[in-house]
Amino acid sequence: MIWSMRPSRTSRIVALAVAACLACGCGRDEAPPAPAIPVAVDRRAERRAPPSRGGRAAAPSADAARAPGTEEPEADALRDGAESARETGTVGFSGPLSPLEDRRARRGTDLMRRPAALAADRAADWIALRQLADGGWTRRGAATTGPADGDAPDAATTGLALLAILSTGRTHQTGDQKECVKSGLRRLRTTQLEDGAFDATSFPGHVVPALAMVEAYGVTCSVIFKDAAQRGVNYIRAKQLDDGSWADAADATSGDRAATAAAVTVLAVAHLCELEVDRTAFPKALEWFGDAVPDAATILARVLATAIADPEAIRNDATLRLACDRLLDELRSDDLEGRLLGALAAFQLGGETWRRWDEAIGRDDLAMQRQGETFGGSWDPSDGRDDEDTRFRETALRCMTLGARYRWPRIVRDP
Repeated sequence: MIWSMRPSRTSRIVALAVAACLACGCGRDEAPPAPAIPVAVDRRAERRAPPSRGGRAAAPSADAARAPGTEEPEADALRDGAESARETGTVGFSGPLSPLEDRRARRGTDLMRRPAALAADRAADWIALRQLADGGWTRRGAATTGPADGDAPDAATTGLALLAILSTGRTHQTGDQKECVKSGLRRLRTTQLEDGAFDATSFPGHVVPALAMVEAYGVTCSVIFKDAAQRGVNYIRAKQLDDGSWADAADATSGDRAATAAAVTVLAVAHLCELEVDRTAFPKALEWFGDAVPDAATILARVLATAIADPEAIRNDATLRLACDRLLDELRSDDLEGRLLGALAAFQLGGETWRRWDEAIGRDDLAMQRQGETFGGSWDPSDGRDDEDTRFRETALRCMTLGARYRWPRIVRDP
């Protein structure tokens, strides 16, 4: 079933709430009455101006109507309106904000975790400084001067950089790296092939930039990047093999566990962002996985796929909780990818599993982060080598891990 064939229930609820606020001019502490004639409007197609804090409908800005293909207005006022709507209880989970917007907006108000947020911000700044003039990133180059002349960006590295920056709440609409994010997303969009692939030779090289584009759309609802995000998702779905798996190369015919786990993760996040996703992909992938949970990527993929395919099962799945607990106990200090994916899986599971992971992640990162002008904001490679490729990758992974609780909302919440 394709989920975006008609406006979702969340979209209809949001439309009613916004229409009610505009009709009555209610204040922050007064719940608005229901509109006389409810009209279902997809919030992703039309983002309406919210009421001001004084109760009067906000005047449309000069940027409210733009020519097709240009950037949309900033969402700061909409964020205020969403906060008011949530307080009055007139909307569901996230109000006019998308689930990803709502989740990452909480990052700035969580004072208990402010040191971790500041460390992630410094890491994102270090990554942003290494951006090439054309908007892409390469892992090579001198950290003192940015990338070396002649280096060509690749989609996977550009996607990884964008995921790290997006994880700190910065987007092409908000924050102090708007131009950086915007040019990076444009770089990915211009290099995307007609069939939706960001890298036609390597499937793993496609899923990272595809996830970055999906999250960029999901956290901003920007129509500018929706088509690129949807085409990247469609390419992944088209590559699923008959047995439910994905291969790791264009000419491969047998399933690969890492490629399958990555594909399921991107499809699950796309589902959260209300992009078109064929949900039959999830049970097929789960059948192919079987009961095996050999690594963090597989655990995360199975958690996400199970939460979407069978929400009741994920609440009572002792196998996945035990696997996530065991992963934390056995995780090597240099397995930063495993730590990130495990933390994301643990957050989805919640309860005692997440409490243990939440206490463990980032415990050493704050003290180990480099200071100063040359490497400030980055982390030294865990293997002790002075390797720029490893420094870039590990800094991006640590940055995302510090914000794991704000990355995605829980697909299945406690009843």
